[in-house]
Amino acid sequence: MTLLGRSHGSRNSTTLDAIDKNRSYAHDALANLARAGNHWANETLAFEDAKDLEATATTEALTRLTTPLQHTEGVYSVGTNAIGDSLLIRHLPSDAIDSAVAELLARADEPHLSSSDRGEYLIAAANLSPHINQSKQGEYFEAAIRLATSPTPSDHDKLNEQFTHKLGGFRMNGTPRDSRGQAVMLAATLAADEPQRNHVRRIVYSLLGEDADYWPTRALQRLGDTVKDDLAFLASQGWAIRSLAAILWADHGEPAHLGRRLAADPDVRVRRALARALNQKGDTSHPAVREQLAADPAYSVRAALRTSPAQYGC
Repeated sequence: MTLLGRSHGSRNSTTLDAIDKNRSYAHDALANLARAGNHWANETLAFEDAKDLEATATTEALTRLTTPLQHTEGVYSVGTNAIGDSLLIRHLPSDAIDSAVAELLARADEPHLSSSDRGEYLIAAANLSPHINQSKQGEYFEAAIRLATSPTPSDHDKLNEQFTHKLGGFRMNGTPRDSRGQAVMLAATLAADEPQRNHVRRIVYSLLGEDADYWPTRALQRLGDTVKDDLAFLASQGWAIRSLAAILWADHGEPAHLGRRLAADPDVRVRRALARALNQKGDTSHPAVREQLAADPAYSVRAALRTSPAQYGC
């Protein structure tokens, strides 16, 4: 725990799963780190029980999320920790949550901020969305839709654009210049009825192919059965979307031929997602597809098909 508290790069799925499965052993070490001011330890404790959080940490997190930002002309910064702070205040009353979400949505449209920071604010708002006042949900949904379709241009991104020419003497690569994916994921989280979910689905489809599909895929995950009739279309998109199609196909089994196509997907991550989804069903449905996966050249696919779901933390 002490090593993880110092090393962000070591907090991967393997180490975090180990903590999750051994909470009783990890608790005291996490509490000691939290008392020493370690933000990660506070956030990890928040998943288990809000009573483990110190009131000071929660108050400071709420203050950071609700105090309007102050900008200086020509000066830009990167990094927010808003996602971690959102985990610390989830147990607060809905009025406090609403004030944080309103400020997060305002920041997500600040022209002074980069798309990477805007995206973090939107993810933080999504973390808090289950705890908002329901009377505000429609208002927040409309704000998320606008941020997914017509956000205010970012001055920070425009500044970075001048360093993207391939023949330039100084180049900046890999800097996100779009937060619409995070915005549509938030909209999917806030969608309360079928018309709203269909609206989000159309926006997601309009974003596919423009950039990485990770956040659009997360949005489609939250729409659930709204996309079950589009599996053949989704199975022709990027690997993340195809993996989602594989998971949904395991539940619905339609169209029938799609299972064999996904079981032969060139990306092992898609085949592994299908194998895990079929394994988690706990029955013997789709025997032909199971047989195909059982003979997969990748060991991880064969193991996912036969390993107990509990071993995957499901």
